[in-house]
Formats: sequence, structure tokens, C-alpha cells
Amino acid sequence: MSLKYILLRSLLSFLILITIGCSSDPAEPEINDVIMPTVGVGDIRFQDTGSKVIDTYGAYDNITAIVSAGNALFVIWYDEAGLAFQMEKVDVGNRSLQEIVDEADMLVDPSMTLTTMVMMSPFKGATAEGIGLGTSRAKVIEAYGEPDEIGTLTEDYNDLKMSIWYNAAGDAVRRIDLFK
Repeated sequence: MSLKYILLRSLLSFLILITIGCSSDPAEPEINDVIMPTVGVGDIRFQDTGSKVIDTYGAYDNITAIVSAGNALFVIWYDEAGLAFQMEKVDVGNRSLQEIVDEADMLVDPSMTLTTMVMMSPFKGATAEGIGLGTSRAKVIEAYGEPDEIGTLTEDYNDLKMSIWYNAAGDAVRRIDLFK
């Protein structure tokens, strides 16, 4: 074998070892956190299902049920992301509240579509207009105009299917809800 061939082979082996040695675990995927009124948040849209939420955000922290007149609305909570996703209602028949709570994981059908998306602390995203948690009420009104409905600490923008919740002083956004 020629010296040139041996050097070339050695160099190639060295580069392969460096490449293998430099490989690391893949980084966690970056979560899209853009709030889009009437559409969704990040990569999640209202036509999506609970399965898409779980595929995107992974294992949830909790599931809660809102029960009324034989129906339950289930909410999937992601506390560390500051997100909650409510799915369409489920007929729970005449089960007791305790049975519904105990069976929540079984009653939730991942193929159900989403009806409400909630962004709360520590959510870091914002709308295209820059409206996110901590935004001043004045900036919200500058971006979207006067609200259609005003509650104690909430303001609704019906055309955008969005509710803005304010802090106790009423001057900064503390939560944003999107509706289907």
C-alpha cells in the first residue's frame, strides 16, 4: 500500500470518529407558541384532536372534567407550558361525579376535536400583534379595538373568538382563551 493511501484512509477514519464522537442527543423540538385567534395556538388548530395535542406536547400533567346534565367536557393540562386544551363534550350518562373523575383517562377519546385553548402563566407566546401574557390593556385595545363584552376582569372579542383575562388590577393580561 502506498503512503498516500494509508494517510488518506487514516484521515477518513479520524473524521468518522470525530463525527461519531460529536454526535449528541437530538435537541428537544422547539414548540411553536404563536397565538392565532380563530385558528389555534402554535401547531394546534381547532380541527385537531386530543391525539394531535398529545403528539405535539407529550404526556399531559392532568385531565379535568367539567360536568353538566349528563355531559362532560374534558380539559388536558400542560402546566409547564402554560396551556390547556378543552375537547368536545362527551355523554357520560348517569355516572356519578366520582365515577367520571376516576374514569377520566378512559372516557377521554383522543379523536375528539378541540373547542377551547387556554394560555396562562408561564406561557411565553404572543399573537402577531404582540399580545401575550403581561401585555397592557391599552396595547390590547390598540391592537384589537374596544372589546365586544366586558366582564369584571375579562374582555371578549367575539369576531376573534377570544377572551382576554386581566390581573386583579385590570391592567395586564394574565390569560388568553381561544374558542372554536
